[in-house]
Amino acid sequence: MRVRPTLFIAPLIPMLVAVTSVDRPVQTGSQPSDVTLTVVVTGASSEGGTIGASLYSTADGFPGQVAKAAQITARPRTAPVDSFVFRGLAPGPYAVSVYHDINGNGKLDTNLFGVPKEPWGTSAKVRPRLRAPRFEEGTLNVTASTRVEIRMER
Repeated sequence: MRVRPTLFIAPLIPMLVAVTSVDRPVQTGSQPSDVTLTVVVTGASSEGGTIGASLYSTADGFPGQVAKAAQITARPRTAPVDSFVFRGLAPGPYAVSVYHDINGNGKLDTNLFGVPKEPWGTSAKVRPRLRAPRFEEGTLNVTASTRVEIRMER
């Protein structure tokens, strides 16, 4: 059986498209919302490069299609622990993906088999070996301001 390299990481590659900070507020209706989701990112292997996070309000695009994320942000990594705050959220289910582009080349470096060589993580409680995590596995039910920790691994 021939294994296709894109099987392992293809869904995560687009996460690195956004290397500058961009906020797209989640639509909350006519009333502005003060609900926030604070994401504390740990486990990045070194300082330097770019670290970013994408917030998804639906399964469409999770975990790696940044264009379909409700909010995205990325910035240079300068601290051992990073945090991102997503603001103006309507109560509901969300999932988060994070990445660390160590060498700042604008892409998620992978090995010959498509397995990431740079740290990444999601709000999912599982880390499947042969596929990217599903939205349902990483759903956070945000009804009030919430804090979550995501550990990045290679």
